[in-house]
Amino acid sequence: MALRLSCRGYNEERSDIDIAIICSNITDQKWLKVMDIIENADTLLKIDCVRFESTKISPELYEKILKEKKLYMSKINLKLEKFRKAFMTLEDIYLKPVTEDRAYIDATIQRFEFTFELAWKFLKEYFS
Repeated sequence: MALRLSCRGYNEERSDIDIAIICSNITDQKWLKVMDIIENADTLLKIDCVRFESTKISPELYEKILKEKKLYMSKINLKLEKFRKAFMTLEDIYLKPVTEDRAYIDATIQRFEFTFELAWKFLKEYFS
């Protein structure tokens, strides 16, 4: 899982978006795929991207990113993971045989409401 960090204007003069991606476990081959996706992104903005590891970028850039970083994806990833777990639990309930037990029905409804609320929180964060 990668976190995105933003750092203003330190990579290239004409870039509109500067991104540093934390991905210490990624292979060089997968990193090339990430860079290919970024370079071919359908956007009017130029995107500069660096791999955020002290061995991959200059010490000056590394320090500037640490000083001015803005985390973008860590919070949303946590919300997505909470939603995913709630949804998987709801799916487990759905796959079980239907029962007339009122407590079971109420618990299922409550699980649905909880899952829906987590989905709403994730989407709200994603689109804000």
